[in-house]
Amino acid sequence: MFERSVVAIGLLAMLPLPGALRAQNLVSNGSFEVAAAGTLPNATLVPGATSLTGWTVIGSGNLLWCDSSSYCNRPAFDGVFSLDLTGLVNLAPYAGVEQAVATTVGRQYSLGFALAGRSDSVPVSVRASAGGASAVFQTASADWLQHR
Repeated sequence: MFERSVVAIGLLAMLPLPGALRAQNLVSNGSFEVAAAGTLPNATLVPGATSLTGWTVIGSGNLLWCDSSSYCNRPAFDGVFSLDLTGLVNLAPYAGVEQAVATTVGRQYSLGFALAGRSDSVPVSVRASAGGASAVFQTASADWLQHR
């Protein structure tokens, strides 16, 4: 459930590798840079859309896939694109994205992402879920804040 308006993110799931401090990114297209042919920047994506490679839009609202020079009016945290989970008009209900990630039972994983509010609607929060765990992350800033 998305409590308030949110502009999000580049996602990064990390897997500790045995005997090393290296990590492997398990999330596909974490910066939302790759989209299906014909998907134009600044597109409104509806629930069930799979236009962003590896991702499915969830919830009952729409979201906006935007580039740094457009409606989102800010550089992306990583790459060129970001998601505005409030859509074009910033009215509830809000949307989100999900991706299935292959994991191994018994291993620990870390999820990282960047979150920024719209300058016209801070503070904001977003709920991140993995397996049976869920947490709410908040920011009162329109600047990117990294969560891990």
